[in-house]
Amino acid sequence: MIDLKFILNSSTLNTIFPFFILLDENLAISAFGNSIYKMMPDLKEDELFTNYFTIVRPFKQKVKPHNFKTLLNQLVVFTTKGYSVLTLKGQFVKQDNGFLFIGSPWFMSLAEVEKSKLLLTDFAYHDPLIEILQVLKNQEATNKALNDLVETIEEQRKILKSDQEELNRLSLVASANKNGVVFTHLDGKVFWCNEAFLKLTGFSQKEIIGKSLIEIGSGKSSNIDEIYKMVEAYYQGGSFDVEYFHLKKDNTTFQAKIMGQPVLDQAGLVSHYFAIFEDITHEKDNELQKEALLIRLGEQNERLNEYAQMVSHDLKSPLRSIHSLIAWIKEDNDQPFNVATTRYFEMIEDKVEKMDNLIQGILTYSKVATATSVRETTNLNELVKNIINIIYIPQNITVTFSNKLPTLKTDRFRMQQLFQNLISNAVNYCDKEKGVVEIASTEEMEYYIFSIKDNGPGIDLKYQEKIFKIFESFSQQEKSTGIGLSIVKRIVDNYKGEIWIESELGVGTTFFIKIPKSNGAT
Repeated sequence: MIDLKFILNSSTLNTIFPFFILLDENLAISAFGNSIYKMMPDLKEDELFTNYFTIVRPFKQKVKPHNFKTLLNQLVVFTTKGYSVLTLKGQFVKQDNGFLFIGSPWFMSLAEVEKSKLLLTDFAYHDPLIEILQVLKNQEATNKALNDLVETIEEQRKILKSDQEELNRLSLVASANKNGVVFTHLDGKVFWCNEAFLKLTGFSQKEIIGKSLIEIGSGKSSNIDEIYKMVEAYYQGGSFDVEYFHLKKDNTTFQAKIMGQPVLDQAGLVSHYFAIFEDITHEKDNELQKEALLIRLGEQNERLNEYAQMVSHDLKSPLRSIHSLIAWIKEDNDQPFNVATTRYFEMIEDKVEKMDNLIQGILTYSKVATATSVRETTNLNELVKNIINIIYIPQNITVTFSNKLPTLKTDRFRMQQLFQNLISNAVNYCDKEKGVVEIASTEEMEYYIFSIKDNGPGIDLKYQEKIFKIFESFSQQEKSTGIGLSIVKRIVDNYKGEIWIESELGVGTTFFIKIPKSNGAT
């Protein structure tokens, strides 16, 4: 290799290294660059380097000529002494009769450069600080945009803080909830759950946080359609209400009803989800038991109806035979019967008729709630007029309408049973020379109220609750069976309506029937 010899005078050094410092063997300053002099106008030649500067890297407690060589060929950082601190970095190179420092100031910001009153021309062209200064200059141009961005970030921070406070409030409420409650991110992964959810599933919080609802609770017995419905709600940002068998930590399951709802931020966007988990295993078991019970009751009712029909037929057959025998006896006897015999025959016929009515009443009562209901348009005015025409009404009793009755879409047969029993009851028990039965109706927002008013003997207050019970009769009439009002009560109950009376002894009685429009409106 050929040794090259460079000759560097002060002018050349100022061009290449404007911040150079030349020291002699005793560390006295023999020359320095123009740029460093601009920064340190009090810098003088022949003064010791250590009078102006302190070596900070590598640290030397005392810098002397005999140990200065240890600073050669490495990065050296030193600062000025005094109030105004200037930091320079570079390296010292050994010269024939001393040491040469080549480097530059160590600036951290454009403000420090401006404070030092340096210009771009005070730096060497190869100095990377030129590019740094240019970057800092460009940075000034973007400061306004950065400030706007900072303000925007600050506003978002406030919104996030508000959302976090809202989440904290929701979490506080959810913690006290007896049902399981979880909060999830938009990807369905849980980031919070209450104690009730941990008890419900048997998992620990560590085993739940960070996992999706599907990872936690889906199993082989879970309804996949319900799970897809929940996933679809997440994708669409909507709410969901699903039911499926949820897995526990011990691999058992419980029937879960899960209701999820998105939580919106102040901008109206979905920020996260919360879901409520309810264990409905007991309710589902009850529903299954109820369904099984209804099936058994239906089968029992069917058998009871068949039994009632059979008993009705078997009981009515001897009654018809008794009635026929009495008729034959009367026809075959040529001589008239005496008064006592005639009375006995009348008593037998009355008892047979009462027994026949009793059997028919029991059969009707058993069919009220079990018979299939056929809804049809029914004009109650025509229906009640037909009843008046088919039942026996003495000439001293008048049946009137206070107003026009409505037309309903209902079961005609049951309505006929209801009105026929009430009108017959009013007619049969009338004790006045001139009896009056008055039928009326009023229409309310959600129901109709019908009334059947008579001027009969009235019903004592102590009997008013008992008259609707089957076989409870407080009349002295021989033909009373105690079933008619029980049939009426059962029909009203079947319509989910109400029945009550207002009565005064010696004045009369009014029966009121309230029927919801949902069970009879056209």
